Amino acid sequence: LNLNAEVEQVVIKWNPIPCKNECPKLLQDRLQKAKGVSTVEVHAAEGWASIVWDKNIPFSFVPLNWALRYVGVREKYLRVKVRGKVRGSGANYSIISEGDGTNFVLFNRAVPVDPPQYVNLFNPSNRILSQDIIDKLEQAKKGNQVVVIDGPIFMPERSPPDPLRLVVENISVDAPKPAPKPRQNFKPLPGFGTSQRAPTKS
Repeated sequence: LNLNAEVEQVVIKWNPIPCKNECPKLLQDRLQKAKGVSTVEVHAAEGWASIVWDKNIPFSFVPLNWALRYVGVREKYLRVKVRGKVRGSGANYSIISEGDGTNFVLFNRAVPVDPPQYVNLFNPSNRILSQDIIDKLEQAKKGNQVVVIDGPIFMPERSPPDPLRLVVENISVDAPKPAPKPRQNFKPLPGFGTSQRAPTKS
């Protein structure tokens, strides 16, 4: 995978049962031609694909969704790994993918509600960022640091009109690029760019 890309990785899963015979080849072809896809590796028997996204094109689920539906399958899971800067305050944060400027609103994993054993996976109000995540995001924002966030997209079929909503499963601060070494001035050796006269007798 191209680790220099801003949307570093995209993984999409579907039910593999309907995709038989000519479907895998057609799916590979349609995904490869989808706008924004740089390269794609389809694992049709297991029902998933790994995609390298073009770092110059804002991420969108729409072309991927069209490719899947063209061959008669439907997405059941979409995961991305994004590198960018943090924006926001309070409990509302987002990550802006570097280069292409894609905005991902950040969500938490679904948390249990009353009764404790019940988890509503589809209620956005049940995915408020935890204080631990907020502290990490705020620290990165204040330090103007680049972060890498990995997780599934919440209800991707709703974007647009809804914004892309990235569930924070893994978050790390990107290591800064090493500063370039200062140029050193070397004195040319005799005979390479300099001329020396032989000493004369007085």
